[in-house]
Amino acid sequence: MAEQPADIEIARAARLRPIAEVAAELGAPAEALEPYGRHIAKLDLGWIATRAEAPRARLLLVTAISPTPAGEGKTTTTIGLGDALDTEAGLLSHGQKQWLKIGMLLMQEPELLLLDEPVAGMTDDETERTGELFKTLAGKHSLVVVEHDMAFIEQLGGKVTVLHEGSVLAEGDLASVQADPRVIEVYLGR
Repeated sequence: MAEQPADIEIARAARLRPIAEVAAELGAPAEALEPYGRHIAKLDLGWIATRAEAPRARLLLVTAISPTPAGEGKTTTTIGLGDALDTEAGLLSHGQKQWLKIGMLLMQEPELLLLDEPVAGMTDDETERTGELFKTLAGKHSLVVVEHDMAFIEQLGGKVTVLHEGSVLAEGDLASVQADPRVIEVYLGR
């Protein structure tokens, strides 16, 4: 995977433009914009969501820093979609669409991300890249991942919790959980 520029490199390369000018180019109505000075604003997430779901929508990411001339910024760099900025959202691969959704969540600066089977339907490469993405988020965000793909869970490392009928059955590293006789009995029927 190509090396993504650091946030500071993106910030140094940025050409600041008035936020009203940028919003007008995006077609954002005034009521969707909450300016914080001349160069920074929040865009209403509901408006962003309508843009992402429109049949001919372009990938739209509003970042915490001013975008570079190419348009990518902190969130785009984090989720690895800098090369897809000119791609219609509907034409992105399944994995890229998942990363776009994750990017929309990250723009809200959550402390906790709850992710239910985030790699279902992804190619092996997309699954691996998603694992790399989640590792970069660790420490900045708490992640709870519900997943049945054990290779993906192994890639993430960290603590694994197995639930059965609403209660914790086993907890620990993946190897110890997989070797737990209770887990084997419940999930493999031995």
